[in-house]
Amino acid sequence: MRFSAVTLLALPLLAAARAKAGGSNIDVLSLDNWRSTLLNSVTPSSTGPEEWWVLLTAGNKTCWGNCERLTRAFNESALLFKADPTAPHMGLINCDHQPVLCHSWTAGAPLMYIFEVNKPPARTEVHIHGFNTTTVTAADMVKLHATKSWKERPAYEGHFHPFHGTAQQFGLDLATGWVIWAFNILPNWAFMILISFVSRTM
Repeated sequence: MRFSAVTLLALPLLAAARAKAGGSNIDVLSLDNWRSTLLNSVTPSSTGPEEWWVLLTAGNKTCWGNCERLTRAFNESALLFKADPTAPHMGLINCDHQPVLCHSWTAGAPLMYIFEVNKPPARTEVHIHGFNTTTVTAADMVKLHATKSWKERPAYEGHFHPFHGTAQQFGLDLATGWVIWAFNILPNWAFMILISFVSRTM
């Protein structure tokens, strides 16, 4: 596959580009809207699965500075993809703001989920893609789209597949998300008191 002429002309401008999610073609996803946003992209005119790149990111509190470069590259590539009709849909989940959603997938930042979305009951495949967060650039994102190299690895088939996992089928994904979130915010002393109380009642 080849890069489009528009993309090649835009690459030298990447160093100066500073995109923001609000000003680009990136959907900010939440616990309330992620599923409907992805599924509603499949329309009668769709000729196949709708490709979605969903970046899990966070601030220094959760990501310890490892997300900044990747998030910038993701945002900059979104500007380039605006001119490409074959580009994927792009979504962003901030795990600092949406911890229950990230925990319900048992996933954390920095990571990218690549969905091939179909209308139910057809299956939606998911590939999980990582990056070298110290060197990644928007050019790497463009290359990933051009080569589809993410398809070289098997699709994710685990229990916490966001659409078809065992946890999702039995409603355990959200329960898991809330439990992990609660344990993360529970002070150590409160956790020890809880354990002590439970042990005494057994």
